[in-house]
Amino acid sequence: MSEASMIEDFVHRLREKLDAVLPNDLPRDIEAQLKPVVDSLLTQFQLVPRSEFQRQLEQIERLEQRLAELQARIVALEGGPDARPAPPAGDDNR
Repeated sequence: MSEASMIEDFVHRLREKLDAVLPNDLPRDIEAQLKPVVDSLLTQFQLVPRSEFQRQLEQIERLEQRLAELQARIVALEGGPDARPAPPAGDDNR
């Protein structure tokens, strides 16, 4: 769902709720004044689609795993000449 359609949906649902409790003309006036404010706020939040968030989260998890592997190799290398370093990730030939 695009940002514009999310805003439209939010404003529409808000308007429906206001219609139930306020006089008929008031919700339309409020909608006209509220939409630019909501647009501005959502733009400031810099929202991303859930799929993009998931992709970024998976990438961070892979990077954290790789970082842990590299830290383990450093520890093994600093352990002296008798310490054997961990094989690199994805190296199944050993």
